Amino acid sequence: MLLRKRGATKRCFALILTFLLIATTAFGNVFSGKLSEVQAGGRTGSYGIYEKTGADKGVPNYDGVFDDDYFNSDGSLTLEFKAKDNEYELIYQDETNKKLYINKNFYAIKTEYNPISYFIINGKKLVKNNGQSITIYKTDFTENSNAASTYGNGFKDLFIDYITTGILNQWYKGFWIDGNGENSYSPLGYWKGSGDSQWFEDSSGWYPVSQWMKADKYYKSADAKINRSDASQMGGSWGENHLDVSSAWFYFDSNGYAASNGWYQIDGYWYHFDNFLYEANCWRDGYYIGYDGTQTYEYTGSWKSDGTGWWFEDTSGWYPSNQSQIINGETYYFKADGYLATDQWLAPGDGNNPGEAGNGWDSWIHVDSSGVQDKWGRYDSNGEWVEFDFN
Repeated sequence: MLLRKRGATKRCFALILTFLLIATTAFGNVFSGKLSEVQAGGRTGSYGIYEKTGADKGVPNYDGVFDDDYFNSDGSLTLEFKAKDNEYELIYQDETNKKLYINKNFYAIKTEYNPISYFIINGKKLVKNNGQSITIYKTDFTENSNAASTYGNGFKDLFIDYITTGILNQWYKGFWIDGNGENSYSPLGYWKGSGDSQWFEDSSGWYPVSQWMKADKYYKSADAKINRSDASQMGGSWGENHLDVSSAWFYFDSNGYAASNGWYQIDGYWYHFDNFLYEANCWRDGYYIGYDGTQTYEYTGSWKSDGTGWWFEDTSGWYPSNQSQIINGETYYFKADGYLATDQWLAPGDGNNPGEAGNGWDSWIHVDSSGVQDKWGRYDSNGEWVEFDFN
């Protein structure tokens, strides 16, 4: 990892966008005296713990709501590991025995999926997972005014996030994880800036310059529509009005700004970036971008039409047929004769062939009157038809 310290000149922005939820205010004397208890979903308590996910919005769904009786005399709380029937629930509460547990049957700990290497407490404290227990303290909790209407004034909470063993050689949720899966560099990292002018900087003042860097990034609202052709995206989850990219390659220019939108020449190759992610296996401005994100194909493509319909053809004479193509950020489907499919449902394959929709699953794809995919549908386990919009 190339390290460079920021000089005396600082970038100044009126708006700082930080996708990591890191608390920066001092705790102060917020734990003096016993807080009043409130009824919360059948539980009584003034503290809450929840699992952090990219889809969090509004008041979290707390896996544990409890009172002072759960804490030890020194203000600590030990979360033991114990199996639970619901393997997808990370944290659960035993109100009878006044205990909170980490579910050791949780899929990321239990199965062939990448195990948890670190737990993250409130976005700023790492606890290495040794499979035994983890200890948190009252001072790890912060007051959550957004939850006051549900759980009472003075309600305090924390979230537990995690890093898996699959995260290597990258920044993830503010932490640098090296090739051995260790947090070997102590400063925390943040995305800063707004719009197309964003950069990544850590708490020591270092930021990447003239280099590629692997990291995660959280997108909100309209920014969440990211094409699946992006070669830089190694993993991500889509949700309502957001995209949580867990691992991607970003390029930072000579001034430290991340390549955002448009064409960039890097190391002699042309790349096209869309919302900070570089594209691949698609057509952009008539040029084909390969699987590795570089534009090296010599022929150019364009739309053509006749009395039957539209098709896309390049200067070598090739045109797509019975397949999908991503052109200028939109996905189009071309029938067996090469003409663009419009205003229709496209059938899936049967596992042995891709079908009209280009997949072997049970999902149908719908294209609008312009030929752009706009929704998909399938039959559920009860045989009922359900439809979904594309993000």
